[in-house]
Amino acid sequence: MYEGINNFRLPTYSRFDFTGTYNFDIVKQKNIKGKIGISLMNIFNTKNILSRSYQLDYTNDRINTIDERSIRRVANFVFRLTW
Repeated sequence: MYEGINNFRLPTYSRFDFTGTYNFDIVKQKNIKGKIGISLMNIFNTKNILSRSYQLDYTNDRINTIDERSIRRVANFVFRLTW
């Protein structure tokens, strides 16, 4: 009855990310430097499946599939000072 559950692989995982930073001097005499940056994760908003589990529904006598998906499109910003 449960033969088909573990016979298949998950779909291919693919994600496109971009990261960029820029270093600059704020005050050269006191050696204070700055860094700004941006990271874009999952730019194409791909819906990847990280894991799949199954739950037995006793009332309808069937198996429900539960997929855990990866994060959606996310942007991160950074501003750093060093002295």
